[in-house]
Amino acid sequence: MAGGTAVALAGCGAATARHRTPQTGVPDPKAVVEHAAGATLAARPATIELQVSSPTTQYTVRGVIDLAHDSYRLRVRGKRTKEPVPGGVLDLIGVRGESYVVQEQGRCWLDPHAPVGRFGAGISVEESVMVTVVTMRLLERAIRGAAVADGKAKNRRVYQVRVDDRRASPPPTPASSGSRDDLWVVKPKRLARQLVQPIAATIGKDGRVSRLSMRLPRFVVNQMELVPRPRRIVPEPVAIEVSLGGFGRRLELKQPGCLAIE
Repeated sequence: MAGGTAVALAGCGAATARHRTPQTGVPDPKAVVEHAAGATLAARPATIELQVSSPTTQYTVRGVIDLAHDSYRLRVRGKRTKEPVPGGVLDLIGVRGESYVVQEQGRCWLDPHAPVGRFGAGISVEESVMVTVVTMRLLERAIRGAAVADGKAKNRRVYQVRVDDRRASPPPTPASSGSRDDLWVVKPKRLARQLVQPIAATIGKDGRVSRLSMRLPRFVVNQMELVPRPRRIVPEPVAIEVSLGGFGRRLELKQPGCLAIE
C-alpha cells in the first residue's frame, strides 16, 4: 500500500510540473483539475458518499462505484422524501445508470424507474449519482475555467470550476452489450444543463478528486415520458456533497435470479 501511495504522489508532482503556466511557473488550475479527474476515473472503483438535500428531499448514499462505467452498489438512507422509503433504507445495484432495488436477500432486482424520486417526487438516487458521474467526466475534458479557492490546506487543494455542459455524453458502450443511451431518467445532457454554478472540486494528496460540492439552483426532476404527469413539476434548488476514497475497491455485480420492472 505504501508503495502505491508513493507512485501516486510522484505522478501528481510530475503532472503539476507539466501543467505550470510558462508566464508565471504556477500550476495551471484547469490542467491540474483535468489531470485529477482523469486519474479518478482511471482508478476505479471507489467508495462514495453523497449527501443530497433540497426543500422536498434529503437522503444519504454510501457504497462502491465505478465512475468510468456507471456501475455501483449503494445503500440509501432516506431522511426526508416524498416517496416512502420502506424502513428508511434501500439497497441498490446500478448498471449503466439504471438503478435496481435489491430484494429477497439479493435474489431479485426490482427496477422502479428512479428510486426515491419517481413521478417528480424529488431528485432521484439515479439522478444524484449520475450528476456526479457526468460532472467528473466534464472535469476531465470540458472545463471552461478554473481557479484555486483554497490552497492553504496541507494535504488538499480546492478549486472552483465551471464546465461546458454541451460536451456531456454517455460513457463508451461495448458494441456487444446491446445497451442504449436513451435512458429515461439519466440522460447526461439533461443533467449537465443543471450545472450552471461553479463546482467546488477538492484534490487530495494522491492527485485524485476526493470531494465535489455542487449547487443546482433550479433542478428539474425526472418527468418520465411514459407515465401520467399528475401535477406540474416545479424546479427546486438541490445541494449535492460527494466524498470519494478507497480507490481500487472490488465491485461485483452478479446477474440476479429474477428481474422485475414497475
